[in-house]
Amino acid sequence: MRRRGAMLFGIGKMQGMVSMIRLPTTLFAVLILIVAILVYAPAMQGTFVWDDDAHITNNPNMRDLAGLKRVWTSPAAYYYPLTSTTFWIGRRLWGLNPFPYHLLNLYLHLINAVLFGLILKQLRIPGGLFAAAVFALHPVHVESVGWITELKNVQCCFFYLLAVSSWIRFDSNPARPNFCWYAASILFFLLSLLSKPASIMLPMILLLISFYVRGGWTKATVALTLPFFMLSAAASGWTIWEQAAHSGAQGDEWSFAFLERVGIAGRAVWFYLGKLLWPHPLIFIYPRWQLDPKSPLFYAPIIAIFVSSCLVYLYRHKKVARAFAIAVAYFVLSLFPILGFFNIFFMRYSFVADHFQYLASLGPIAFFSASLWNQRRKVLWRFGISIIILFLLSGLTWQHAHVFQNAETLWYDTIEKNPSAWLAHNNLGTVLLERGSYEDAAKHYEEAIRLKSDLGEAHSNLGLVLTELKSYEEAIEHFRTALKIDSRSAVAYNGLGNALVGLGRDEEAIHHYKKAIELKPNFAPPHHNLAQEFLKRGDNRQARASLRKAQAIDLKRGEGSDLSF
Repeated sequence: MRRRGAMLFGIGKMQGMVSMIRLPTTLFAVLILIVAILVYAPAMQGTFVWDDDAHITNNPNMRDLAGLKRVWTSPAAYYYPLTSTTFWIGRRLWGLNPFPYHLLNLYLHLINAVLFGLILKQLRIPGGLFAAAVFALHPVHVESVGWITELKNVQCCFFYLLAVSSWIRFDSNPARPNFCWYAASILFFLLSLLSKPASIMLPMILLLISFYVRGGWTKATVALTLPFFMLSAAASGWTIWEQAAHSGAQGDEWSFAFLERVGIAGRAVWFYLGKLLWPHPLIFIYPRWQLDPKSPLFYAPIIAIFVSSCLVYLYRHKKVARAFAIAVAYFVLSLFPILGFFNIFFMRYSFVADHFQYLASLGPIAFFSASLWNQRRKVLWRFGISIIILFLLSGLTWQHAHVFQNAETLWYDTIEKNPSAWLAHNNLGTVLLERGSYEDAAKHYEEAIRLKSDLGEAHSNLGLVLTELKSYEEAIEHFRTALKIDSRSAVAYNGLGNALVGLGRDEEAIHHYKKAIELKPNFAPPHHNLAQEFLKRGDNRQARASLRKAQAIDLKRGEGSDLSF
């Protein structure tokens, strides 16, 4: 009886010790979530910024049930219909209030961090809690969380991690596999692809995980990944077509020789790894690298990758080298779709972007965290180092989150860090134009043109500013330049009409308004302008007809008209 009592006392003591261990762990996890909410607070208070209009505020597919149908049955959703559906639901629930959209991004990001930690626990990789904290607080992820458009990134990652977790549950017991988890993994992968095809490399990642768990592959394991490869191939083909045919990623700005693409890829890998290790400065639009394949230094990054791979192979029998090799393989495989071998529209501005490595960052973070927490000795020392790292990351994230408060802060910050960003100058000019700061807007449009003389949009925008400043002759010159660059620009034709009206050349103006309508029938401004011209002539019948067309377009867009009869 005494022996049994002693055993019960011993078991109770062990349970108490386990509870004491779990309590600080739970408190630490809760603390990290609170810190993450605080450091992202500046971005949560932000407004809509670049591209949010195309996806949400000015997207006609967000307004009715017919738009939701178009999202799934046409290229109207670009290549992420499930994310567009989430935006559509958001428009029904909270309209154009940006805060709930920001909150949804942050919520999914934090859930992703939790899932990441749980997956590392499934794989018995140490440091899972610290890895989840690093992922949650790393400033390189601010772009994915603070930019509403990048819901596609965090939503894609959410389903991606669920697919990985389900695969591990299925693959961990080959003797008695549960095919429900296998089916769930395929389903989650499909949902991830429909959110954003950034996860197309998942089949390779699943094989990598199986290799880590079992030390190799069986024919059955490879065969089971075939449905994943089929989904990946379909998504890849669709995305390549969409980028070329719909997004317009074709032409001189995307014409690179194979060796140039190899050079871009090598430099990009080191760039992304560098930003993970030293996340400063972080820029919304990084400088677009100048490519010089004749220079030996151009190939240095790819040579460094090759040498590093050889060194890892030589020391492959060492446990650390194997873990490092798997982490690097995960990193490079995850980055592969955006390394420059395939055209994506964003390459017009830069070859790299912080949000491109959202999924890929999981590998290096897991390796670093495991390296720090792979031993039980010197726990206090490791804990202290971890706290310092998380403190520094939190400070940088809080600082960078301020950048995403509104379009003005975003573009001013970009220009300060990358003065050659013509896109930032052009877009900041538009912000200032809408505010009525015409002189300041003109300066940024002029700088955009200086940096990129064939930027038709900047010429049109400068023409708009000059029209407001009543410099009609100069405005006409810029509108005509814009039309030489893009002869199908309805905005330039409409602006040219306005400038001609300023000079009293109404007949010519009407001709250009009609041309703008011919090119873009659902563009309301030329309809409004035609109504004004017909009204000046006393032709009320045609004025009413033009106004009705303008009002119909405005009504469809949720806007009003300032003309009435």
